[in-house]
Amino acid sequence: MNRIDRALNKFFDFSTVRGNIRWLLTLVTGLLVIWFIQDILSYVYDLFGGIKYERNENSQRHHRVLGVSLVSVGIVLAGTNICLLLIKKRR
Repeated sequence: MNRIDRALNKFFDFSTVRGNIRWLLTLVTGLLVIWFIQDILSYVYDLFGGIKYERNENSQRHHRVLGVSLVSVGIVLAGTNICLLLIKKRR
């Protein structure tokens, strides 16, 4: 394993509470970045494309539901893992 792999494994370690919180923050940040990039690209396309770019509401709703569901699953998994770690620490 090289240094970058070791550093990432240590940073996102699931056996620590900090590692779980870092995973949660990464999921939420990634979701927000994807939403902002989608909005910026549609604005640029409207500005320079010549043809009015209209996003389909169903497609937009589908992407947002998918993103929120992925983040929700991550929150549940990381939250469960944090609870188990805290219970294990108390013993």
